[in-house]
Amino acid sequence: MSRHALMRVARQVVVTCMLLCVSACLDFDPSHYLKDAGSVRPPTCTGRCVPAAATCKNPETRITPRLRACDETTCQYLNVETRCSNGCVDGGCVGEPCAGVFCDAPMATRCMSDTTLRAYVRPGVCSAEGTCTYASVDFSCANGCVAGVCVSTICTGIQCLSPPPATCVGSSLRTFSSEGSCSVTNGCQYTSQDSLCAAGCVTGACIGDPCAGVTCNQPQPPTCSSTTARRLTAAIGVCAAGNCSYTSRVESCASGEVCKLGTCTAEVDGGSTGGGTATSGGGTAASGGGTAASGGG
Repeated sequence: MSRHALMRVARQVVVTCMLLCVSACLDFDPSHYLKDAGSVRPPTCTGRCVPAAATCKNPETRITPRLRACDETTCQYLNVETRCSNGCVDGGCVGEPCAGVFCDAPMATRCMSDTTLRAYVRPGVCSAEGTCTYASVDFSCANGCVAGVCVSTICTGIQCLSPPPATCVGSSLRTFSSEGSCSVTNGCQYTSQDSLCAAGCVTGACIGDPCAGVTCNQPQPPTCSSTTARRLTAAIGVCAAGNCSYTSRVESCASGEVCKLGTCTAEVDGGSTGGGTATSGGGTAASGGGTAASGGG
């Protein structure tokens, strides 16, 4: 399953269950998580490489640093530019706490019991307060769960979303796909692509071309721009001076709907569809012993 499809599943589950409060709606197919998964053990680089705080590039634009790639010694970041409708102040978009917020830091997988693994889905969804909510899925580990990993089935619940840093191969730049797949024997594997640098390659970048090897294909998920409208971002962005920027538009919710977690939903009992961080318990999934539950972080 692609990153975007996984994101849509997580968002729909959170919102639907807030509305219906029916645990059965949380049935996930755990096979969706087995290939689209982090490293076999939680990579130390994602904990060590912490992006800088967001800043304002100018009075109308927010700059959000994101971790692009990492390994045991190198952290590579990518800045994302977000145009603020009401201006940017102190690194945030005025009146839109979710604009430019990327929910990239779920809790690590953990053992809930000797035989149950809980994994959190990345990306998460930004709430009205600018905080992130992550869906979670519980997996049954037939051979036991130790240190956040199912014994003998170590790819279970793992998301491969931390590729190696770009590197120079002669005068070419080698970059890796943002998504990988998990192998029981080799861990997370990412496809690579080499691009010839016209002026040469140094320390993982083409000289004089900061956009070489940069693909702007990880936009922000839909967010609420107000209680009755949401912001939708284009799937593909443009790289300039090494920064990614995406066009976006504001879409009003239909009459009688409110925006919650980036989705327009019908009001319930004349009020909003709930608040804060959603938590729900779930039913048993069709295969692999997975039990889904939307949770907060």
